[in-house]
Amino acid sequence: MLEQYNLSIEDIYMVAAEMIEGVDELIMTDKTKTEFQHIMAVANMLHDRACAENKLFKTSKCRSGCHHCCSLFVDAYPVEAEQIANRIKGLPIKDYEIVVEKVKSNAELESRGIDEYIRSKTFCAFLDTQSKRCRVYKDRPIKCRNYNSLSVSACKKGVGDPDAGIPRTPPLLSISLLLNSAITLLRYHYGIEDSDFTPLHQSVLSFINSKTT
Repeated sequence: MLEQYNLSIEDIYMVAAEMIEGVDELIMTDKTKTEFQHIMAVANMLHDRACAENKLFKTSKCRSGCHHCCSLFVDAYPVEAEQIANRIKGLPIKDYEIVVEKVKSNAELESRGIDEYIRSKTFCAFLDTQSKRCRVYKDRPIKCRNYNSLSVSACKKGVGDPDAGIPRTPPLLSISLLLNSAITLLRYHYGIEDSDFTPLHQSVLSFINSKTT
């Protein structure tokens, strides 16, 4: 896998070392957040910086309002789901109630498996159906950040098809692999357990329910 993207173990260690430096600094300056929250903040920062610095990313056809990928099955770390649950609390009450109902519906679909979820052609609960933009964009999961496409038409045709082949941007795939591998290393470094990926809506719903009981 690493060789496919011209990466090495040393590349992962270099990214992990940079992340540890950033996380340690955040731990010293912000005691209100957990170590894993700091890890994800640094990972997201590095991802956004790489996208801004690498001209090759401009080959991606992803644009604001292009929402076809929002029908995909997404996993998220619990810390990401908690941030999203907190973020939607700031919505107007009517919008919040609509989103929560959609979260419940999508969580039930997720329990049926990835293929059935995708075939249902349902869209993410956090997609604003009018603007076609993400309501939680700043707190979107790293899997959403890492997703990209070289073809809008392929994305359109892929809605509802679990086997759709979406052409991806190689540099973003490299960044995705590096960051996900580095996050795993940092979890071991900081002794973080029980923080694996879980279906997005199920995880967000668990935090919503925990805050209302």
